[in-house]
Amino acid sequence: MVHRLPEPQLAELVRAASRLLRVESGGPRELWLRFDRGLLSVSLEDGGLALALGGGAPLSPEAEVLDETDPWWTVLGAPVQGAWSLLDADRRRLALELQLRRDDENPKIVVLEPQGARIRTRALPKSAWVGAK
Repeated sequence: MVHRLPEPQLAELVRAASRLLRVESGGPRELWLRFDRGLLSVSLEDGGLALALGGGAPLSPEAEVLDETDPWWTVLGAPVQGAWSLLDADRRRLALELQLRRDDENPKIVVLEPQGARIRTRALPKSAWVGAK
């Protein structure tokens, strides 16, 4: 059974409506999401996602900037309004779901999930999101 729970590690970013400023990749197994109030590292670990929140330290010069790729170009500058993790029975994170933009501003849900040896990202309108029902 999979459980969708608010992500406590990101509660401060959500409370502050922190804006997404940049997205970078360290390869297919790691993403860095830079917010105006911190840096979220998402990495593939044991078939699930591991999260780490830290300051805005500079990243490797080899990092690939993903700002102009799907789905990121559609949500850059938008405030994060919600964050949920989908956990399996072993508490492994099967997905991270981020709501970017307020409910009255055409919100998008960006889903980050393991797919084989890489992190897959996709976006959908909040109205099509399973968690909204």
